[in-house]
This record gives sequence, C-alpha cells and structure tokens, in this order.
Amino acid sequence: MARFEEMLIELGDELDTTLHADEMRVCRIEINETIEVQLEMDSTDTFLIIACQVIELPPGKFREKAVLDILRANDYLNKQVGIFSYLPKINMLVMHDKILLASINSPTDFVEYLKRFSERAYLWRQSIKGGKTHPDDSLAEPTDDSPHSIEMGLKT
Repeated sequence: MARFEEMLIELGDELDTTLHADEMRVCRIEINETIEVQLEMDSTDTFLIIACQVIELPPGKFREKAVLDILRANDYLNKQVGIFSYLPKINMLVMHDKILLASINSPTDFVEYLKRFSERAYLWRQSIKGGKTHPDDSLAEPTDDSPHSIEMGLKT
C-alpha cells in the first residue's frame, strides 16, 4: 500500500490537488464533472486497477447492439486504454484497466494515461446518450489532437 500512497501523492502534486485512498483503499477522481475514475490496488499490491462507470444500458434491442459494438471495441488491435464490460445486475457499461504499478514511470505519464482513459469513456457515453451504439470510428480511440479532448478538471 505504501507505493500506492506515494503514487497518489505524486499524482496529486502533478494535478495540484490532494489525493488519498479511503478506508476501502480506493481513490476516486471526478474529471470535468463527467467521468468518475476509481483507482485502487489489486490484492497483491502489484497492479493498479483503474475503473469508471460509463453509462447505464437498460434492457432492449439497443443494449444488445451496443454490447456487440462494445465487444468489437475491446478487440481492436490498436486499443491503448481501457477494457469495456457490461454489468447486468446494474445495467451498467463500465471501463477498466490494470497497470503494473512499477511500470508507471512518472506522474506526468500517468496523467496523460488518465486523460486518454477518461476521454474514451466520455466518447462512448456521449455516443450512447446520442442514440448511437458506438462512437464514429474516428472517435473510438482518442488521439492527442482529438476535438473532444478532456482537460484534467478535477474534483476529488
């Protein structure tokens, strides 16, 4: 847990805010009041788990089509951040990832990763809210020059 706490302090310094884990060993970061990203360590304290709820997908034909597109998105060879899952108990599309904590070279690199992670979740949320089962192909993976780029506006 010590390395996780160190990483949160370094990340907080980079973001000019105070980050800390709660009693459940979880740190939640709200980005631009749109995406809440959760950070926690796995049970071995080796991997950092990153997760967020993207959007609710209630039962119906739209959900069936959206879940198929989500599975296709998980299969992209160029996928760089996040894996989608569907939680039927709560009808929720979630995105998550797992990173070897020792592989995080700097807080700056991790901030860039969080931007891409939250941007991808946001693009999918906006598409589904707009009645599309997936973002346009050009928007499926955020890029550095994405017109929907999210700046790290934080609320912890």
